[in-house]
Amino acid sequence: MTSTVEEDAFGGYINRRAEREQRERIEAFQSHLETKQILDTSGLQTGKDIYDTQQGMFSNPEDEVQGTVPYFMLLERGYQKMAEKNPGLTRQQKCTIKPPNVKNGGAKRTLYTNIEGTAEALNRPLDHLKEFLFAELGTTGSFDGNRALTLKGRFRTNQIQNVLRQYANGYIVCQSCSSSDTKLVKDTARRLQFLICSNCQAKRAVTGIRAGYRATQRGDRRAARNASAQ
Repeated sequence: MTSTVEEDAFGGYINRRAEREQRERIEAFQSHLETKQILDTSGLQTGKDIYDTQQGMFSNPEDEVQGTVPYFMLLERGYQKMAEKNPGLTRQQKCTIKPPNVKNGGAKRTLYTNIEGTAEALNRPLDHLKEFLFAELGTTGSFDGNRALTLKGRFRTNQIQNVLRQYANGYIVCQSCSSSDTKLVKDTARRLQFLICSNCQAKRAVTGIRAGYRATQRGDRRAARNASAQ
């Protein structure tokens, strides 16, 4: 009991010292603000003033620097050339994913009804998006007559949304400029797939879709027993 009381007293001393030091810092900063003088900007030149002055010196035939192109004029010319040669830089396309329309498809089934529209909006093959969903959710499924994807298992809307977000980060969005104006290109010689950005021309390799964890279903066990019995 005595040790506990001593520890509590020591902890209380540390807390009081920390509070006192913090209070002293606040008081010192407030005192500094009260004595601080307002910055006099009357003698400072703005960027436009400097640009106009250098432009006048450059254009004046009597000035000794006449004919020497000022830095700000070169900088402006560089930005103009960049905009002319790369018009996509000024209209970056953002990645917009439609909210998934998820419904209960019956006993241990989930319907993803607008997956086809999502794939079209992302400009990616429907089968590629489907296989990524299967791998990340650890399930399988098929399309019905209305082109809705039937998933084996019960999944909530936020689960599908998280998978779509992962898909966009891995196979849609450019890591250099964050544009979604990209395309997937296969390199058959090296057996690799690359994401190429149409906006900044960046290129990076993307990993193939790997099957994730999938719980063993009753039908899988039955099929395994039948196979072993043959």
